[in-house]
Amino acid sequence: MFKKILPLLLLYGFIFACAFVTRGILKPFISLILYGWILVVIYLFKKFPPERALIIAFIVAVLFLPESRIVIRNNFEINKTTATSIGTILGTLIFHSNYLASFRPGLLDLPMLVWVVSIFISQNDNNLSVTTPLIQHFLVWVTPYLLGRLYLNKLSQLQQLAIAIFIGGLIYAPLSLFENFKTPNLHLWVYGVPARVGSYLQTFRLGGYRPTIFMNHGLAVGMWMMVATLLAIWLWQMKVLPRKLWKYPTAWTVIGLIIVFIQVRSTAAYYYLALGLAILFAVKWARTAIPLALIAAISLSYVTLGATGHLYEIPQVQNFMYGGSTNASENREGSLRFRMQNEEILAEHARTKFISGWGVGPNSRVYDEKGNDITTTDSIWIIQFGSRGIMGLYGFFLSILLPALGFAFYRYPAYTWRIPKVAAAASLAAVLVLYAWDSALNAFPNAVYVLASGGLATVVMKPRERLTEESSPRSLPPVKKLLPARIHRG
Repeated sequence: MFKKILPLLLLYGFIFACAFVTRGILKPFISLILYGWILVVIYLFKKFPPERALIIAFIVAVLFLPESRIVIRNNFEINKTTATSIGTILGTLIFHSNYLASFRPGLLDLPMLVWVVSIFISQNDNNLSVTTPLIQHFLVWVTPYLLGRLYLNKLSQLQQLAIAIFIGGLIYAPLSLFENFKTPNLHLWVYGVPARVGSYLQTFRLGGYRPTIFMNHGLAVGMWMMVATLLAIWLWQMKVLPRKLWKYPTAWTVIGLIIVFIQVRSTAAYYYLALGLAILFAVKWARTAIPLALIAAISLSYVTLGATGHLYEIPQVQNFMYGGSTNASENREGSLRFRMQNEEILAEHARTKFISGWGVGPNSRVYDEKGNDITTTDSIWIIQFGSRGIMGLYGFFLSILLPALGFAFYRYPAYTWRIPKVAAAASLAAVLVLYAWDSALNAFPNAVYVLASGGLATVVMKPRERLTEESSPRSLPPVKKLLPARIHRG
């Protein structure tokens, strides 16, 4: 067993050596790491089957690459996501170009297409450059979606993604606990620069430190650990995971992950886990996916009311927004109040260009008479609405929500979710709905969730796979290869 986990131990050893002995040793090499990652991803596509290379590339990038950027031109930069997308594109063209011929556009691709078209419209309407925003958008959003469509087009491949996210949560668990007790500075100690620019007070929540690790905010870590925990609970319950992991009962691993998740100190993530469990166990016990549809409807209604301005006319919302302290750092309620106050101002400005938006750049912001920026953008919805109008707003949310809803209410109804072969993909549908909810409140793009969206879209647009109650992923080779060889099945 020691030989199997040796690479992981070496990784932890390197991280902690940088943290304690050679702090910031990698700072001069950040550009080399980001550019070199492109070559590493190409090698992954040579060494592994394309679906596994894709999953490994994006998950490793999200978890461990630096939160830094190399600005090439205005509105175009090399960061952990764009570097990974470039590598996956080149790996596909070099080693798996035959997959491109298999791509067939479908109805569920329309939101992504509308989202892309919104860039042309908004940039041209505001006399701004189209090229660099389009390239950046293609690498951050479209590439993960399309590659998910190409490579994660079977239930077994979506299962690989779900298990890989679960393993990613296990890998992050010790680092999360370390930052709980030491301070959330691993990114600074390893890469020599902080993960994000902002108040350090936001790292202290609920009487302790909220881990950031190698992401740009503790909320992003909270979301990741929530997803890993939700998947762990569901996959264990549906008997997708083996009975033992590394000679120990899987239940112990799941309980341990739950304990670590509690330590991430993210109130929003706690709510999301409760909602996710409500979705999945409503399916298990009542065989209905109505809670999933309700949460999707609430998210879409919230951003629609916000975009039209009707949200801020509701008396209860007005009382909440202006009836208490405006100090965003006080607590979760104060943070939400501060966010909504800013969104009211930004949405009013965006409605002056309701269809097209103000384009990518400073025009979507609001300034005082002295030219000072007086607003803060804290959510993907207001960023999309301000820069790309209602087309961009709905393009984003529908590209995330429709594959999940199509999976649950069209291709694989709730009564099929208890079949192990379907369970993992079903849990990813729940994850996407929760990610859409989070995107109405926060702004943390994550390409791994977009991969799931693309994969689910393909699965929905294909005929249903043959299902039997006896179908068990324990016998599927791709899943077996994702798990360490010494895992015992009891």
